Amino acid sequence: AASGAAAAAATTTTAGVSAIAAQIGAAIAALGTLTLVNTAAPADLAHMVAASAELPAAVANAKPTVLEFYSKDCPHCNQAASALYAVELRHREDVNWVMVDTQRWENHELWESLGVHEIPHFAFLDADENLRATAIGPIKADVAERGIQIASSGGEAA
Repeated sequence: AASGAAAAAATTTTAGVSAIAAQIGAAIAALGTLTLVNTAAPADLAHMVAASAELPAAVANAKPTVLEFYSKDCPHCNQAASALYAVELRHREDVNWVMVDTQRWENHELWESLGVHEIPHFAFLDADENLRATAIGPIKADVAERGIQIASSGGEAA
């Protein structure tokens, strides 16, 4: 029964992320505020966000995804950005790294659905959009690498 509940929760999370991504994509397509980092840029939060594509494109490409919930005014978010930029670049061909601005109201449903209460918050999703691991705070590169490894292998949620 416990594994059935976990499977139901994973299915709900998958369906929820896809539906929310589609809603957000439609609402803010012209703004590009949800982003997938895919180019080389300076290692700070503002440049990482500016160099990005939208969330709907990330969830549609069947690669694992890191959702990084942030605010431009958050010192810990800026600290995390500079520390994790090398990890992001190392995995840019095989993992989506999506920046989700928690100050944008249109992102509210997404961060609420994933239980984001503190930032920076990292949600590691597998290629099927199932939440596999989370991390909170200005994490170090090894924590991000482990989250990516779990999401990439379809490992157990943490």
